[in-house]
Amino acid sequence: MNCPNCKSPYGETDATCIICGFPFQGTDAEKSKFIGQQVLKEGVIDESRKATQNARLILFFIGGLNCILALFIPDLTTKVIALALGFLYVTFGLLIKKSPKLIMSFALFLLLLVFLIEGIIEPISLFRGIVWKLLYISSLVYGLYNVSKAEKLRLESEYLKQK
Repeated sequence: MNCPNCKSPYGETDATCIICGFPFQGTDAEKSKFIGQQVLKEGVIDESRKATQNARLILFFIGGLNCILALFIPDLTTKVIALALGFLYVTFGLLIKKSPKLIMSFALFLLLLVFLIEGIIEPISLFRGIVWKLLYISSLVYGLYNVSKAEKLRLESEYLKQK
């Protein structure tokens, strides 16, 4: 026989599934509640994937924009820094699927550091493009939040680790 939730085989004497924890000997209400909770948890993991993809697109956008705008900067030092940052953000975008939490953390830290340094050098720059800056920051923070929630859920069962 196979588990109705994760489809893994189980013995007739098993009380719960060793993979997902499904209560074979529970009441219909307990079984339904378990399935409902699994669906919600899978939804959180799916949302984590979507947030990671959105963060990836944001990083590609920031990187590409930095590289394009660097072409119009007359100062060589500033141009090189802008190009380096652009390539770094694109690299973050490429690597984000390997380790989303770490890459999003680094990207968010670097982004905030750049905004802070720009603000120290030229305080009015903090307010230039404030909507875009808030969009970048909130997208990365949202992604980090969702990835953290999904990591916690994956620790709960072998079944969710596969998701």
